[in-house]
Order: sequence, then C-alpha cells, then structure tokens
Amino acid sequence: MTALGGDPASCSHLGGTLLRGAAGLARTAYPLDSNSATGRMAAAVTGELDRAGRALQVYAQDLAAALASHERLRVRAAAAGLEVQGWRVIEPYGVVTVPTIQARREAAPDLQAALDRSNARLGRARAAVTRELQLAEHALARTAGLPSARASGPTPGGQ
Repeated sequence: MTALGGDPASCSHLGGTLLRGAAGLARTAYPLDSNSATGRMAAAVTGELDRAGRALQVYAQDLAAALASHERLRVRAAAAGLEVQGWRVIEPYGVVTVPTIQARREAAPDLQAALDRSNARLGRARAAVTRELQLAEHALARTAGLPSARASGPTPGGQ
C-alpha cells in the first residue's frame, strides 16, 4: 500500500487471475451449445470476468505510472527544498535563509500544479476501474438472477 492508496502489483495479479479464469471458463464452456441457457450464461460470465480483469490490468498500469510520477515530483521537490506530503507540496519546518524561502516559493506552484495533474489522472483511472467493476458486478448479478449489491451503481448503457 502506498501514500496514493493502492498496490499496482496486487491489482495486476487480481486482473490476471480474472483473465485466466475467463479463459479457463471459455475453454470449459466451448463444447456447450451457445444457444442453450448454460452456454449463454457461461458466455456472459466469461465476458464479465474478462472485462473486470482487463480493467484491473489497465488500472495497475495507471497506478504504477502515478507512483512513478509522484516519486519524480518528490525528488524535484526535495531539490527545491520542499516536500510532498500526500496530495500537497509543502515547505518543511526549520530555519532557512531568505534566498531559500524565495526559491521555494518560486518552485512550489509549478510542483503543485504537476502533482495536481498527476492526481487528476489517477482519479480518472480510479473512476474508470470502479465503473467497469460495478458494471461487471451488475451484469454478473443479472446473469445469476440475483439483485446487485449496489442497486444505485451504473448499469450498461448508463440506465
């Protein structure tokens, strides 16, 4: 777990596990008649497992990129005498000279803007993976004839 709240390796592993599960189910269901209820259900489940797995794999890449971006910004901030704490660029406590204060204040806005852009990209990636996983959850619940765990979540087609 990181300060950004996530572990790319775990997300990638789970996504890979779902993709392998979808592929295994597809191989097992291959001999089924695609027009039969069991064949249709297997195809639907395979598709949703694949959707969720792909979404997690993409998110793992986005999270890894965000972590790398944050580390680069942390190094740049340190070189400017600043620190990155969570989502903010801050001036550390301590006695400093006037030129150091001026240099920090000149560097801070650009660093904060870069951090904000990185955080916004990560936020969009989290929203996308959440949306895909909720869609898969609803589709799997419908396929199984069960009510969804989150009745208020998105549905295919935005309905």
